[in-house]
Amino acid sequence: MAMTPNQAQVSRQTGRVRFEDLRCDLGRIVDMSAEGVGVIARSSMADRIGTMIGFKVSAPLCEKFVLGGEVRYSKRVGFRKHHIGIAFVNLPPQTRARLNELAAGAGSREYGWASK
Repeated sequence: MAMTPNQAQVSRQTGRVRFEDLRCDLGRIVDMSAEGVGVIARSSMADRIGTMIGFKVSAPLCEKFVLGGEVRYSKRVGFRKHHIGIAFVNLPPQTRARLNELAAGAGSREYGWASK
């Protein structure tokens, strides 16, 4: 079932960390939690809501890696700007470890994590 960004905010179980310079092949990653990721993309993914997708993540001082999840919402937020919400589904332990590695750099602003 598709969610609006406001519904996603209410149903969220974990906090989110905001980013400054973390990117993926969909666009700019603006926030991430243990449950999912928010991306500002050039294209809408409204036709992909409820489907699984994969995408490559790149951050400073870090090798690229692949994440995957279910598209939960796609909302237009400007000219050629869409906020896409993707919920992680069945991430393998090594991918979770990679996310934890990124989170460990949050305090020092390593790996593109913003301190908000």
